[in-house]
Amino acid sequence: MNRFYLLYEDWELAERAAVAAELCVSQHLDAWCDGAGRAPSPDEVAAAKGLRRRARECLHVLKAHLSQVREEAPVI
Repeated sequence: MNRFYLLYEDWELAERAAVAAELCVSQHLDAWCDGAGRAPSPDEVAAAKGLRRRARECLHVLKAHLSQVREEAPVI
């Protein structure tokens, strides 16, 4: 498998994890605002932020790889 697909898979997995964590935080926050549940914990918020940071890092690596491939591609 070439590097693009490995990097894409890394980003996709990181993105899914970040979205799931953000959804959990959002649901807790909505419930708390409605008086029907607890607020998201600082640990949950920190975890979601960390997962989002990781997803962004993976995306930057993927974009850098694509940029490099484009620059190295032979011009016909």
